[in-house]
Amino acid sequence: MDNTKHAVAATGLLVAAMRAEESARDDALFHDPFAERLAGDGGRRLLAESSSETGQPSAPIVVRTRLFDEALLGAHADGVSQVVIVAAGMDARSFRLPWHDGVTVYEVDQPQVIAIKEERLAGERPAVPTRGGRRRPRRRLAENASVAGIRLLGADGLDD
Repeated sequence: MDNTKHAVAATGLLVAAMRAEESARDDALFHDPFAERLAGDGGRRLLAESSSETGQPSAPIVVRTRLFDEALLGAHADGVSQVVIVAAGMDARSFRLPWHDGVTVYEVDQPQVIAIKEERLAGERPAVPTRGGRRRPRRRLAENASVAGIRLLGADGLDD
């Protein structure tokens, strides 16, 4: 898609490339089988440029990703059944985390970002293991990252 760089913040593509890089490690802190597709050529290019220009490692993003994953799964284990990911960008948590039955993951971002993400994940299903196969969390997309837009999620069942 030609307008990817205009619709998706470079940060989203860069972070997806960092998740892909971490996922390829033998001792990875997490595995994101969707990150490579979400990063695309643009994300890989941004990562190469960033690494060569700054010499900065991806470690802070990798650690942050792991901490957020653990926090969300901890809350979910405590009974939280709704998760809202604001400015979801190229985040793949609704696909890659082991959500239990009945969870709803709301992804909120700009319409163009959601469209590109949907295009890149076309045909993918969340890889959530269960005893009887695979199941899918309810995944809802909201195309407005404003406070008013998030309030509209209430019409889709988001609890206060």
